[in-house]
Amino acid sequence: MRALLLLGLLSLSPATRAGGPEVAAAAQPAVPEWPSPNRVWNAADYQAVAARMAAVPLDEWPRAGSPLFDRLCAAENVAMRIDPMLDLSRVLELGGASVEVLKQYIAGVMKGVDMGPEILGLTGFQMRWAVAQWETMDAFLAAQPPEFREDEGTKQALVQTRTGTATMISGGMTQLENHASFEPGAMLGFARIMAEVTPVLLPRLDATTQQETLRRLDALQAGLPDGPLKSAVGDAARDGRAALP
Repeated sequence: MRALLLLGLLSLSPATRAGGPEVAAAAQPAVPEWPSPNRVWNAADYQAVAARMAAVPLDEWPRAGSPLFDRLCAAENVAMRIDPMLDLSRVLELGGASVEVLKQYIAGVMKGVDMGPEILGLTGFQMRWAVAQWETMDAFLAAQPPEFREDEGTKQALVQTRTGTATMISGGMTQLENHASFEPGAMLGFARIMAEVTPVLLPRLDATTQQETLRRLDALQAGLPDGPLKSAVGDAARDGRAALP
């Protein structure tokens, strides 16, 4: 069980098997089809999307506004509340698989293709994933004996997860601060996700990071013209501050 915690943020990747070149060539898998957007996705679906994106031209990739991309970023994909042990395993696997999809879009940017709305959408999904990770980790730890929760390995895993969350929040703030570089509708959607997750994630961070995040939110809000984006950033600052002790 401890091994799941030690995996940390974004640490999972699809398993590989060793084998000779002849076996590898014979067992070359077919390019998977796009999963159906009409149901909740799991880690295997994200792995299939990443594999297909790696195999098809960029103009066939799921783009913002399409049913496939909407499903990629759907909040219900991380809404798993069945069993603490099972949920933690699923959340970690989902996090690793969804990052593989994000890497494909980043590769598209490196090829000169504008993937701004897609990057924002998937970053927002990762924010929601971090909330699910913490909530399921809380449930998992609550079900363990005190000696497990006090184990140094468990404590170190929590420190690493907090560090990963801090990095994620800082990256999200950088995207908010560069709002003019993104399509306004996509940026507004991302800002609203930040407002949704900040009250949950900010209390997980150390005091210095908490105050720096609030300072950046306040400064950004002060410099924005009146409108929905300013309101969403203000909501993130207000609710994040209210969530702190």
